[in-house]
Amino acid sequence: MKLAKRDIKILLILLGAIIIIIAFFYGYKPIEESNEVVLNEITGLRSKLQELQVLAAKEDFYRSSTEEMKAEVEKLFDKFPADIKTEDCIMYAQKLETETKADVEGITFTPDTLAYSWGQGKIDANAQGNAAQQDASSNTNAQAAPAETAAQTDTSQNTAQAAGIGGNNKELFVTQITLKYKCTYKELKGLINDIQTYKNRSALQSMEVSYDTETGNLNGSVKFGMYSLTGLDKVYQAPSIPSMTIGTDNIFGTVEVPANTEEKTQETTQN
Repeated sequence: MKLAKRDIKILLILLGAIIIIIAFFYGYKPIEESNEVVLNEITGLRSKLQELQVLAAKEDFYRSSTEEMKAEVEKLFDKFPADIKTEDCIMYAQKLETETKADVEGITFTPDTLAYSWGQGKIDANAQGNAAQQDASSNTNAQAAPAETAAQTDTSQNTAQAAGIGGNNKELFVTQITLKYKCTYKELKGLINDIQTYKNRSALQSMEVSYDTETGNLNGSVKFGMYSLTGLDKVYQAPSIPSMTIGTDNIFGTVEVPANTEEKTQETTQN
């Protein structure tokens, strides 16, 4: 069967149209879409390049600012001792009593509790507090309370990470102290000020105050936390404890007369 020239032209036209359609959908259109993706990437890279150029122009400023930030973070770390022990709590309570003239009637404190761990974040205070209570009850029969973290802790951590120092080996511990006191209003203000401005990091957590109508003074308790930070190049420094006389050689308080004195007394009696 022979096709007429007219039919052959129509078939060629149809074939050409099919080729054009296939080329459009499977050639041109994918290339156009990929071009759009590339153009979008170029636009994003251009904006990123502009940001980097701005940063590069201020490189010296950012480097000096980073060093300043590191120095500030180190100053913050210096406020945290390497450890808080029982003698530290007792001697600090004595310091408060001596400097503020307040009458400290009693002191209770919890074992140090993990409050924050670099690389993990804030520790569950309730879970840590319950563990501390169980440990204290089984070993010392002391009542422990849950630990709370000061707001400055998160700020210090963020600043340290931004400055590129801190590491993931640091752990923040808190020892909670409760003091029962009797004092005047002026002495109470001095007590609060001393806690807030103590050389080592401490934070006032709660207070109870009542007015004594008989004496005109204040009675109550103050609860605060003392913080320590491990993982620093620091060595624990024990507090200075003054020497004191411990015990007595004669628990009954009797008078002992030396032997030579007894002999002289006997000679005098015989004469």
